[in-house]
Amino acid sequence: GSFAGLAASTAAANGLPVIATRRAGVPEHLGECAVWIDENNPEQLADGIERLLASPEARSDLAQRAYARAGRLLSWPVVAEKTVDIYRDAWKARSARLA
Repeated sequence: GSFAGLAASTAAANGLPVIATRRAGVPEHLGECAVWIDENNPEQLADGIERLLASPEARSDLAQRAYARAGRLLSWPVVAEKTVDIYRDAWKARSARLA
């Protein structure tokens, strides 16, 4: 994860559509549930904003898909399970080295 990914995930978990570049861990957090633009491209940013502002349906669809993805992949139980898995794998690797 990353700080940018955290901000994008927080927006998604609150049912907000996200426009972002594919950097700083954001794609791992949002998958295809965002409007993706190229870095340093104000024209694409403006176009994405205009498209979302012009279409309540597009905003709602994007926000609902991002919210559902956040619930599936970023809820506290899922994060806790992934954390336990990381510690379990580290313990197994440590035990194997000491054997």
